[in-house]
Amino acid sequence: MAPANDLFGPIAETLRRAAGTLRAAEIPFLLGGSLAFWARGGQETTNDLDLMVRPADAERALESLVAAGMRGERPPEDWLLKAWDGDVLVDLIHKPAGMDVDDEVLGRGDELEVAGVRMCVMSLEDALATKLHALGEHHLDYEPLLQTARSLREQVDWASVRARTAHSPYAAAFFTLVEGLGIVTPAGAQRRPLDRRAAGVRRARRTGLGRRGRRPGIGNRRGRRSGTRGNLGLGGGGHACAVPRGPVGEPSRRSAPVSSALAMTLLEVKTDEQDATVRVELTGELDISSAPVLEEALGRIEGSEPPLLLLDLRRLEFMDSTGLRTLVNANQRARSQGRRLAIVRGPEQVDRIFSVTRLDERLEIVDDPAALA
Repeated sequence: MAPANDLFGPIAETLRRAAGTLRAAEIPFLLGGSLAFWARGGQETTNDLDLMVRPADAERALESLVAAGMRGERPPEDWLLKAWDGDVLVDLIHKPAGMDVDDEVLGRGDELEVAGVRMCVMSLEDALATKLHALGEHHLDYEPLLQTARSLREQVDWASVRARTAHSPYAAAFFTLVEGLGIVTPAGAQRRPLDRRAAGVRRARRTGLGRRGRRPGIGNRRGRRSGTRGNLGLGGGGHACAVPRGPVGEPSRRSAPVSSALAMTLLEVKTDEQDATVRVELTGELDISSAPVLEEALGRIEGSEPPLLLLDLRRLEFMDSTGLRTLVNANQRARSQGRRLAIVRGPEQVDRIFSVTRLDERLEIVDDPAALA
């Protein structure tokens, strides 16, 4: 996947222009749609922008964008207005499915960094509720919602989303899917502590773990409300906001968004020792449930103090902040003991986490193990 500047292209420039224009006009807004998910580590974005504004501000928002050089459009639908910036469409939505945008909705937003600038982003619960309310017989595509739920599950108040969409049979079907896939805990149930023996964890170099767990740390709810992000600061700081404040900043480096696979897989750890190098190949998913498997393997390996420990992520399908913290801790131990730790770059959905946290600037990451020779 391309870097952010290539991924967004014109859409990033339009986002910055639109955000700056509405701020200058003192029109409060929220970034919604798929970009509200992307800003928190969700799946890649679409080709248009959804900006949520109050009904009373919709016309003024459109006029401001037109004055900034965009082409306005008033479609027959009574819930949005449109502005075109070249080929990029900006939807000014004041009545998304299932709600009206009011001060309460604006107040539930979070101020986050998106495409290098800070702006207010629609709360995950509101964004998911509108997506679920929009499902119907003629628009029934669960795949993007499942991907979003998988990648952001620990940041969502699922009880709130469930209660707000309880009347929708399509939302009920969605919850049946995410519960059946183990993404969301069924209503009224509690997560059981990880039973490593039952999960099939073996004290051997080739180990597996059968169940996905929680994913704290990527902007968890407690972190967002207190003005900080979760573990390792993934995704940048955020706090609740109602009216956007301050000028739109200059773009900063941003990586491509993560894409989540829907299949649940095991974590497999294989080690191979050659001369002064121990290579550890990871296959599957490295998260809070499976991180102990890797920690156990690293503990055995580090006991022999290999000069070079090589972590090969090329077959890793998913990694959360707990998995990332495991790698960071291993690197710190290696440095304190005068050893070397290097990482073979994984696929884009894994590599993105290093870019978002800028750990790619602190860790030794290579594309090819041969480069370490």
